[in-house]
Amino acid sequence: MGLPVFAGGAGGLSILTGATAGYLVGFVGGAYVIGLLAERGLERNLHTSFIPFLVGTIVIYVCGVAWLSILLGSVIKAISIGILPFLIVML
Repeated sequence: MGLPVFAGGAGGLSILTGATAGYLVGFVGGAYVIGLLAERGLERNLHTSFIPFLVGTIVIYVCGVAWLSILLGSVIKAISIGILPFLIVML
């Protein structure tokens, strides 16, 4: 309710509905999907443990880019700002 709990002492509803809102929602969805896949035993083997984490990451990015595309009015802009800089760092 406006408490300064975010980076830089920011707070309030505007922070939660800004550009990162889709990623915040996606994080919850991604954790849920990873949990479901883990319950099915996919995290118990080194060869299959990559699958839940990849699917969870995809859920986070899809939600984040979907929200960014609404804010920016373009899916291409959302992908170039919301995914590409992070993929380049991972490579």
